[in-house]
Amino acid sequence: MTALLVALAIGFAWSIGAHYTGAVMGMPHALRAIGAWQALLLMAPLAFFGATFASHAVEQRVGTGLTRQPLGVNEEVVVIGVAFAVTTFFNRFRMPTSTIQILVFSVVGVALATGTGVDWGSIGHLAVVWACAPIAAIFLGFLLTLGLDRLHLGERIGTILVAMGAIAAFAMGANDVSNASGALVGTGTFSPLEAGAVGGAAIAVGVLTWGKPLLRRVAFEIVEVDPAMATAAQLVQAAVVLAAVAFGFFTSMNQALVGAMAGAGLARGRDGAPGDALHDPPGLGARAGRVDRSRLRIRTARALERRRQLAGKSARTRHTIGVSVLGMATRAATPWGPADLVEELVVQQRAGTKRFASKVQLLETAKGERLVRFAYAGAGGGARGPITLRERDIGRLKAALAQHPALAQALGMES
Repeated sequence: MTALLVALAIGFAWSIGAHYTGAVMGMPHALRAIGAWQALLLMAPLAFFGATFASHAVEQRVGTGLTRQPLGVNEEVVVIGVAFAVTTFFNRFRMPTSTIQILVFSVVGVALATGTGVDWGSIGHLAVVWACAPIAAIFLGFLLTLGLDRLHLGERIGTILVAMGAIAAFAMGANDVSNASGALVGTGTFSPLEAGAVGGAAIAVGVLTWGKPLLRRVAFEIVEVDPAMATAAQLVQAAVVLAAVAFGFFTSMNQALVGAMAGAGLARGRDGAPGDALHDPPGLGARAGRVDRSRLRIRTARALERRRQLAGKSARTRHTIGVSVLGMATRAATPWGPADLVEELVVQQRAGTKRFASKVQLLETAKGERLVRFAYAGAGGGARGPITLRERDIGRLKAALAQHPALAQALGMES
């Protein structure tokens, strides 16, 4: 049975590695700061090192601290087998979940069924950590997003975001390997160092062999943030998780990330993190937050006043060709600093049953510089892959079109 336990623990760790690629590297990949395979190749060794060298206290807690008496090999086989199966189910359907909570409740179920006894005090401590971690993440995400907005890091933020993902990868290894390796420590099969290394290696293999689907789902179907929000959320996630690990506790990577994203969303004046988004090329991304109607009217009035002063125009407009689009983002981060939305033109399009839209936006920085942005919006409303041009860039574009008459004619910009 010991060999079966080791095999199941390795399989569970492999599944964990695949599961957390999105939570760790989804946002850097979504904002094109790093490619998919580069993200996985960076994540795998860092998760291994975190698991091998920073997980020992958590492994001891998982192995012996959740029940009144340590579970035997047979009982741990059931615990790990159930947790492995449930996690793999979520992976199969590309759904993020908390592998830690799956593991803990598997232990509770087995301990109750066998009469071993549950250490409810320890479970209560974990519950407090699980409740406090997202709240702390909300607060820290809010503050850090506001701070990053004031730094105007420009192109450097892409590199910083990847670095935050790297820290999160180390934190994931330290935090989550004990789900699988704790049983090996609790039964005396391996020492904490050996168990961490075995589990860490399996996590790394899981990242590389099955991590890409969930990475891409989180990056392109769930997470929609700008670089400042993403950097803040990723750093806060890692900080909250590592703080828990330092005290011998473990908490949910996904819940810490959601809390941090919610805090970042509050800093943008929105009810939550998910919503409409604009993603620029690597390190140059931008997201404009959704706001309530009263805030929208205030922001609109300010932008109108600026337009009157600079251009003598009296109205802010939004032109839509085709079906109207609900909601309007009013502020965006750009490589040249935050900018207000002045005008937006939306071209509704359809290809068979697929509906989408192309957006052309006129933005204005605090210094009065005008920017033009082109973006694509899917059916859910989130815009992706925008390209932002300054007025001088548009001048260069017009000049270059003189050498490309067919393209100039298609754009209606013949000289």
